[in-house]
Amino acid sequence: ESHLSEMGDEVVRENCSVFAVSLLEAMKYDDMRKTKRIRDLLKSADKFIECIQNKTVDERNLINTLGSLSSEICSLKDTTESSGVKSVCEKLCPKIDDFISQSQSRLDKIEKTSSENPPSSKKKKKKKKGKRN
Repeated sequence: ESHLSEMGDEVVRENCSVFAVSLLEAMKYDDMRKTKRIRDLLKSADKFIECIQNKTVDERNLINTLGSLSSEICSLKDTTESSGVKSVCEKLCPKIDDFISQSQSRLDKIEKTSSENPPSSKKKKKKKKGKRN
């Protein structure tokens, strides 16, 4: 069972950027911006953020996509006439922005650590074969 869980986590990590791009593209599509459809997209985005917060994902690509997604959601908040959609957007934008800032600080820390400790370039010596009698 844990093996299946690990496999599932791996699939999520590999495809989270693709999913975020799909969410973003769907939100840009005019027919999906109707109140009855956008609610499902916003709910999906909310669950997606909850899911990836505890996983190590390809954050560099994801940060850019989520930044665009956050902008799109904030734009939707300003243009929608639905108070329910506006309310969800008001909760979701800061949630995404928090994830982005946490991810960025994690990446900065990793980059700082790797620049302070560059990988060693020592070469392994070949073992000499002894004479056989």
